[in-house]
Amino acid sequence: AYPLAGAGGLFEQLQVGVDVYGFWKTARNGAIDEPTENKRYLGFEPDVFVNWQMADDVTLVLRYGIFFPGEAIPSDEKRQFFYAGLTYAF
Repeated sequence: AYPLAGAGGLFEQLQVGVDVYGFWKTARNGAIDEPTENKRYLGFEPDVFVNWQMADDVTLVLRYGIFFPGEAIPSDEKRQFFYAGLTYAF
């Protein structure tokens, strides 16, 4: 969503949103890069993001997510992710 679209000014190209990802294995005994049980459901991750085109040649991207493990991952530990990027095109 562009909450300030049409308002003009510096924040007109500010985009905010939410993504939700679900993760499964196609085979119960399929391998991934960490130990898992013979189950398919790996977990889910909701993300929130901000994309802001500050100028024609400058864009800021911020993203935060938290992964909730499913039945195939033996740990109950939630994993948090943060990403920040600034792009300058010349």
